[in-house]
Amino acid sequence: MYFRYSLPSTFKSKNSPTRIRSSLPCKLETKKSQIASEETPVVLWHRELKIDPCYIPSKLSLNYTMRKEDDLLADLELFDRLTVSPYNSGEWELILSGCQGQSVERERIFASIHSGLPQHLRSKIWLYLANVESAKVHANAQGVTYQDLVRQPCAVEEDITKDVVRSFGNLSFFQENNKQRLSNLQNILKAYANFDKEVGYTQGLNFVAGNLFYFISSKKNDFFEKIEECEEEAFWMLVYIMQDQQWRGLYTRDTPKLIQLITELETELQRKLPLVYNHLKNSECIAACFSQFFMTLMLYNTPEEFAMRVLEFFLIAGRQAIMQIIMKLLTIAENDILRKHRIEELWPFIKSEMTANTTNKYQKVFSRFLNHQPTQLPMCISL
Repeated sequence: MYFRYSLPSTFKSKNSPTRIRSSLPCKLETKKSQIASEETPVVLWHRELKIDPCYIPSKLSLNYTMRKEDDLLADLELFDRLTVSPYNSGEWELILSGCQGQSVERERIFASIHSGLPQHLRSKIWLYLANVESAKVHANAQGVTYQDLVRQPCAVEEDITKDVVRSFGNLSFFQENNKQRLSNLQNILKAYANFDKEVGYTQGLNFVAGNLFYFISSKKNDFFEKIEECEEEAFWMLVYIMQDQQWRGLYTRDTPKLIQLITELETELQRKLPLVYNHLKNSECIAACFSQFFMTLMLYNTPEEFAMRVLEFFLIAGRQAIMQIIMKLLTIAENDILRKHRIEELWPFIKSEMTANTTNKYQKVFSRFLNHQPTQLPMCISL
């Protein structure tokens, strides 16, 4: 039986911790009318630590003031106008070294992500885009270290252990080294629960942290020598996603960010895919199905290459990247969606099958979207 706006099955099981707040999506309809045009304010972690937000980042960070999220990319259709070339490996090495006089053009970063980052530098570039070195400096100045966060007692440690084993226990990557990597992932989630006690831990975070840890410490990347270093860097990237990209609002009480994103998605569907919107609305599955997409950053049950590209676009474009990718997926899958009239067919397709089923089309259609290049003059960012 299906219930109106119940959470996706990914987030529920008889063993699931009560922290998941399963009743919250039911509030979406009543809360939508209360949403202002601006996003609900979220206290950023550096403000909680009394860190000056105007602090000049270290040379391993992106040294420019981010524009408002809505202005960062008015629409990812900006990609249709890109005309600049991506950075090559040599240029990335200069950027990452903090070479004086080297400038960073934001559109060339987009172009680099579109065409594919150099594999041997991918981890370092991710850390650069997420301002990880700067975050560590800020936190250390306030006496906050990753090691201390891991050592502190954690009220939700048992819930974290259960979810990590259930979600990743059978994957070969996490089975290596006597399951040590499962312990590493548990440490990341435990540290974040201690770092941000208002959020603590909820399901969905395990998929975000697990994919970050996997991609950073994968054998494809040779930047890190010790798995413990990968663990800490994955934690600080999670902090960037939750705090700087304001994703924590999906997991706090009343889920203000989730409500806003579902509302935005409905608006986009009405404007660009009205047939799909009416079909999904009649089946009452927009909130129920797409909550999973947002709460896991589209990283649950997603092909590896696709998940990696989603993460890379999110690091630079935030929620607009996720929204635009969902819209592209729905555009590609429109005919399949409209042919499914029974809820028992439609819900599983949206939640579990749609991304995987469009992977082949993603290679052809999505790659054209992802590899377009901008026409406007590039904005120079001086280091």
